[in-house]
Amino acid sequence: MKFRTTRNSIAILLLILTVNAGYAQTNLDRIVAIVGDKIILHSEIDGQIKQAKQDGTNLGTNPYCTVLEETMFQKLLVHQADVDSLEVKEEQVEAELESRIRYFISQIGSKEKFEEYYGKSTEKFKDDFRDAIRDRMKSQQMQGKITGDVKITPKEVKDFFYAIPKDSLPFMGSKLEMSQIVKLPQVSVEERIKIKEELSKYRLQILSGEESFCSLALFKSEDPGTRSNCGEFELIPRGTFVPEFDAVAFSLKEGEISEVFETSFGYHILQLLERRGDMYRGRHILMIPKISNLQMAQASQKMDSIYKDIKEGRITFEQAVAKYSDDEETKYNGGKLFNQQTGDSKFDNNEIDKQLFITVDGMEPGEISEPVYMTTQDQKQGIRIIKLNGRSEPHVASLRDDYPQISEAAMADKKSKAILKWVKSKTKSMYVWVEEEHRTCEFEYPWIKTQ
Repeated sequence: MKFRTTRNSIAILLLILTVNAGYAQTNLDRIVAIVGDKIILHSEIDGQIKQAKQDGTNLGTNPYCTVLEETMFQKLLVHQADVDSLEVKEEQVEAELESRIRYFISQIGSKEKFEEYYGKSTEKFKDDFRDAIRDRMKSQQMQGKITGDVKITPKEVKDFFYAIPKDSLPFMGSKLEMSQIVKLPQVSVEERIKIKEELSKYRLQILSGEESFCSLALFKSEDPGTRSNCGEFELIPRGTFVPEFDAVAFSLKEGEISEVFETSFGYHILQLLERRGDMYRGRHILMIPKISNLQMAQASQKMDSIYKDIKEGRITFEQAVAKYSDDEETKYNGGKLFNQQTGDSKFDNNEIDKQLFITVDGMEPGEISEPVYMTTQDQKQGIRIIKLNGRSEPHVASLRDDYPQISEAAMADKKSKAILKWVKSKTKSMYVWVEEEHRTCEFEYPWIKTQ
C-alpha cells in the first residue's frame, strides 16, 4: 500500500484523455462546463467514464464529478499555458504520438490488428489524437511551471509523517533487498561471423532487387516490435534507440541502406526512410547471435564452481561479484540491485519479475541461491546467483524503514497544496461556468463561485 495524499492523482485522467480523444466529438452535444476559453462537452466526460470502466479504473462514488473536475483542471492548465505562451514543439508532439502508438500496437499485437481494433489507419489515429496530445503536453508544462520550485526538507517530511493519525498510517508490505552475480556466455566468433555474413547477403539481395526489404524483415528479422510491419518504425527522436543505432541512422542519406552494424541487441542493417531535424523514420532487420548449448553449459559449470566457493568460504559473495560478474550496472557495488522506480535498494514483491520472485521466495536474509537461468532486458541469456540481503516484515509505516515512500508522499502533498493555491488564484478572475445539475458535485477546487 502506498501513502495517499489529499488530492487524487491526475495521471489516470491524463492517460484517459490521450486514449479517448476520439470520444469528444463536436457534433450535437451539450456543454457541461467552460474554463476560460475552453469548453467541455458531455460526450467528452461520458467517453472518459466509459473507457475508465472498461479499464477497471476506480473513479470514486461519483465518476461524473471526478472526471469533470479533472477535465476542468486540465483545461485550466492548457488555457493558462496559452496565456503564458508556453510552446510545445511539433516534433515533441509527433514523438509522443509515435510512442503511444507503439505502446498500443505492442499491447494489441500488430499494426494491422491495431488499425482493425480502432477502425482507422494509424495516420487517421494520429490526426484524431494530435490536438489532445498537444494539450496534454501543454498541461504538463504548465503544471511543471507551477510546482517546479517546490522542494521538501527532512523536517517537512517528519512533520508530514507525524501529522498522520496513528490509526491512519498505511500498512507496508514486505520489502526485499538483493544482490547478484551474473554470467553472460560469450557468443562465439564463428556465430558472429555467420550472422554478419547472412545479413550482408540480405543487404546485397535488397540492393540488387532480388528480394524486398519488407519480405526479408517479415521472415528473417528477430525484432518483434517491427517485424510484422516490414521492419519499419515510425518517426522517432534521437535517443529513443541505443546510441549505436542513432549514430548509423544519422550517417545515412534518405533511402540508403547501412552496412551491417552491431548494438547490444545484436546485428542490424538499417534503411533510413526520412529525417526531420533530430527525428528519423526507417526500417531495419535485426539478427541475434545465438548462444550454443556448449557455451551455456560452460557458463553454468563456472557458476556452479563460484557458488561452491562462496558456500565453502573460499571467497565472499562481494569478492565474487567484483571478480566474476558480467553485469556492468552492479559489478562495482557488490552486486546490489537498485529499484529504478524509487531509486533505493528495496523492492516490493510486485516490483520484481516472476523469474526473480520464484528464486528468492522462501530464502532467508543472507542466503544465496543456486545458479539460475535469466534473460536480460536486451534479451540475452545468462545465469545468475542471487543473494537475499534483507526481507522486511509487513509493518505499519515508520520513518526509519519507509523514509523514501514517506518523502515521496510529503512532496506530492506539498505540490498538491501549491496547485490548490494556484487554482484558487486563477479562478478568482477567470470565467468558469458549470452546468446547473453538476454544481452540487463535491469539487476539491473552487470552481463554483459563491457570493
